[in-house]
Amino acid sequence: MAFIPVNPAITKNGSLLSLIPKFGEERAKVVPLEETNNDLIFVNFNVVQESISTSVAATIKLSPIFGGDIKYNDKAYYLDAIAYVDKYDKVISEDRVVYATRWGVGIRIVLKLTNLDVNFQLSLNSIGAAVELGKVNARYEIQGLGLGIDGLNIVLSKLSPVDDFTYDTYLAIKKKVIPELSKYIAKNKETLIPQPIAVEINEPLSVSNLYKGKTVAFTVKQIARGKSLEECLRSNSDLYDEDIILDVYEEMVGKVKKTDTPSDDAVSRARNWLRDIR
Repeated sequence: MAFIPVNPAITKNGSLLSLIPKFGEERAKVVPLEETNNDLIFVNFNVVQESISTSVAATIKLSPIFGGDIKYNDKAYYLDAIAYVDKYDKVISEDRVVYATRWGVGIRIVLKLTNLDVNFQLSLNSIGAAVELGKVNARYEIQGLGLGIDGLNIVLSKLSPVDDFTYDTYLAIKKKVIPELSKYIAKNKETLIPQPIAVEINEPLSVSNLYKGKTVAFTVKQIARGKSLEECLRSNSDLYDEDIILDVYEEMVGKVKKTDTPSDDAVSRARNWLRDIR
């Protein structure tokens, strides 16, 4: 499984606060860093960026920007500019859900993408370009990971902690924030304290993601076929979540009567969506 970004806050016993509600305190314990030479952690400064499920981002409270309703075409994305080391549990036990922990120092930039009009390979560059073209709305938050006040101030002198993400934001991160941050970490490696910033776990965070995905796909197929909301609900036969069906229809077709058929534009968007996920 891939590493999942987490809030580094832990209890005195070493349990991640964000995972305790889901798995309990004992099972949410991180793999300890133990005695590790800081040179092993800070020898390389890397940029890790990936998209994750918005439902997972909300479940683990990755950022306040994931509060409120989550729509079918919302996406979550994060970038970690960090120096880190991965620690693995020597014995995988059912008593613990975390079997690997990434300890590191740096910054995390979390983005919530909404009103995504097209599917494309996500990166900070492509997101910034899509925002400029009106293909997506993006909101970001900057989080310091073990940097301390001085290190975080370097970042916040270039960017607001929370704001709309634009192509200019991407350029500032690439050309100003990351170069200066890497120099700061290298210079202060003896005093910086690594934090548990990501984990690999042996249980899913959201067991309903597959079900939700199937419901979305079913609904979009009905729209692509020109079916009205009433016809879609009639075809459902209680197999899929009606609330998700209603949400997808409103997002893709708009607020229409149940008997209204989708517009040609909505049908075209639905067909494009289905083509892109093949």
